[in-house]
Amino acid sequence: RKLGTLPAQLLLCCAHEYTVSNAVFARHVDPANAALWQRQEEALAMRRDDRSTLPVTLANEFDCNPFLRVHAAPIRASVSAHVGRDVVDDVDVMAGLRHWKDGFRA
Repeated sequence: RKLGTLPAQLLLCCAHEYTVSNAVFARHVDPANAALWQRQEEALAMRRDDRSTLPVTLANEFDCNPFLRVHAAPIRASVSAHVGRDVVDDVDVMAGLRHWKDGFRA
């Protein structure tokens, strides 16, 4: 919620290059997300050219990152299906996502 109050064009500079692997997980969670598919293709091309995928705008992360979209119906439905029960709130969705990601193998 706090990140949502920041400017959309804010640049995020992460310390590790995980964009491609994170996109693979995110596509399992949110397979119909066109922005995510586009971001993954861009990231793959950047890595093929040995370029960093970072920094990235906060707006892009809100479009693609399921951890920043716990309120969104597709994310909630996917997490509910994965955990085998209805999720009750954003914290429950976040916990389900984190557990899913921790054990995720593509």
